Amino acid sequence: MTDREAALKIEYDVVRSDRKTFALQIKDGRLIVRVPLRARLVDVERFVYSHRDWIEQHLEIYRERRALYGEIKPLTDDEVR
Repeated sequence: MTDREAALKIEYDVVRSDRKTFALQIKDGRLIVRVPLRARLVDVERFVYSHRDWIEQHLEIYRERRALYGEIKPLTDDEVR
């Protein structure tokens, strides 16, 4: 299996911005890959593939916490008072 094939099996959103490094973030159970504006798709796929163990581990942690605590919703103004 190539890097590209393996990376394509992991669903993720790519956020391009004026940055120099690649970063991974798990937010609401979704993987977000933050990359420089000019990053090539092949480099993004390689990055995701090379961090697949970290990604799988942290997605599992998210699922476990969600099962234990349920969906976390922000407090409303009435609940804060």
